[in-house]
Amino acid sequence: MSVLHKELPSYEEALQIPLRNSINHPWLYRKKRFSWASWERNITSSDGSIATQWGSGGITSTSQTEPRIFFTCGNKPRQSDTSIQTIRQDCFQLAKQMTSHQDHPTKPCRCPYWHLKRTGKCLVSRRSQRCSRNVQAMIQRHDRVCACGCFEF
Repeated sequence: MSVLHKELPSYEEALQIPLRNSINHPWLYRKKRFSWASWERNITSSDGSIATQWGSGGITSTSQTEPRIFFTCGNKPRQSDTSIQTIRQDCFQLAKQMTSHQDHPTKPCRCPYWHLKRTGKCLVSRRSQRCSRNVQAMIQRHDRVCACGCFEF
């Protein structure tokens, strides 16, 4: 299984990639210069619904084929006027923010999502507390628009 490295010209274009209905779809790694990176793949559950796995962390070696940490969103809007695209956008932002937190230049960390959701504090460094709070806020934002329960620890 190989990773597809793809440069995207804009954030909006990244969100326009359609959901793929494949159980064994490989991770898609996207990086735009030094500003952000994320991993994504779609999975099909036994009932036929499509969930999206969003991963965090930059590539640390040429043989890396998956993210260091990921979450699986079931793409289930809480309200009828919330689109799947809105949920995907929030998940994309969360994965980018977690990558920023994990790949801190001086104090990289491996904080799990559950810890950041509960405390908003980094396990490694006080310097990355702003990133920690941003991840916590993005998890809360996801939970307001999506009923999938992926962050109910």
